[in-house]
Amino acid sequence: MARTKKIAKAKEPVTLRYKELAKGNKSLYLDIYRDGARSYEFLKLYLIPEKTPEDKLTNETTLRAANAIKAERTRQIINGTAGIKNLHCRILLVDFMQRRIDQLRQMAEEKGRSEYNSANQVKNATLHLKAYIRQKYGNKSITLKDVDKTFCVGFGEYLCAAKGRKNKYCPEKPLSQGSREIYFKALSTALNIAVRDGLIVQNPMHFINRVQVIGKLDPTERVYLTADELRKLIATDCRREDVRNAFLFSCMCGLRWSDINGLKWADIHTDGDDWRVEKRMIKTRELLYLPLSGEAKKYLPDREDKPGEDHVFKLPTLDCAEVTIDKWIKDANINKHVTFHCARHTFATLMLTQGADLYTTSKLLGHTDIRNTQIYAKIVDEKKTQAVNLLNGIFEETKNEEKPNNDKEENV
Repeated sequence: MARTKKIAKAKEPVTLRYKELAKGNKSLYLDIYRDGARSYEFLKLYLIPEKTPEDKLTNETTLRAANAIKAERTRQIINGTAGIKNLHCRILLVDFMQRRIDQLRQMAEEKGRSEYNSANQVKNATLHLKAYIRQKYGNKSITLKDVDKTFCVGFGEYLCAAKGRKNKYCPEKPLSQGSREIYFKALSTALNIAVRDGLIVQNPMHFINRVQVIGKLDPTERVYLTADELRKLIATDCRREDVRNAFLFSCMCGLRWSDINGLKWADIHTDGDDWRVEKRMIKTRELLYLPLSGEAKKYLPDREDKPGEDHVFKLPTLDCAEVTIDKWIKDANINKHVTFHCARHTFATLMLTQGADLYTTSKLLGHTDIRNTQIYAKIVDEKKTQAVNLLNGIFEETKNEEKPNNDKEENV
């Protein structure tokens, strides 16, 4: 009987290995064997002891990066031997960003989720990337391979000096800290995907101190209206009744623009005087059970005989609504930059100011993490501290005023 001839399995030219270090850490390196010669490449990537779930996630991310580098080195050896040019290097950064936008839009259409917001954020980030490339590199085409630490730091510096505007009716203003965070993160996320897909070896953003480049977002920098400002606004005429009612309704219940814009009569349930909204939030896809106060019900339009599938508010686009709100705020002599989302901030701070506990406020806002609600608690605490500090020195001033002047009068 003839023996079956075994087929020799080709040996991989690159093997990922690790070296034990002190305190249980492991240094990852590549063992490269080519043309009878062996060499080693230490990746400066380290595995740490897995004491917590976060440690495990960190190690998984590190291993993905190491395997991406291994795949790239293997590809370079094979392509170098076969004389094939690496086509991945030809992918333009802006084309890759556009692909990311298309993916997010497709996900939104398929799953009915709020990836539209993410798609718009990546779109705006891409517009700024194009402007940055034109400003710094002229007509040069920037590929994924060209994106290094210097490029990313330069983009962060560009964002710090860049200007933007909410819509065509608003003048250009420096980008807010929040916008800089969003656009910088959009680039980093895209580069992470490029690493995952094996298009680049590593994300240069991992070697950048983001705070040093674009600054730190102060979590208490949230614009909201005080109770007195809200009274002034209610007493001021607004040119669009639909926008006025939707904004004040949001101030009294905390719903986001997307949820109010999509609110249908079928989402509002009544039991005598008790009214509540039962709705799956667009942003988080969490089901929200929200009781409506008497103040909130004031700003709901009359339903009459409208079917449940009808929208409660007939609203224009968000840009148009915020132009109306901006004019309304100015007419009320309120010196703040107020967007529609400020109504949600207003509801949160009013609840905490009036004595609602943090957990209840978190549930009313539909937060999945109470740490998001704690931001508003910090705002309220800061305002309390500022109010108390107004007393500092008032009795010293009174004492100085009452102190007799014992200086001798001089003859003129």
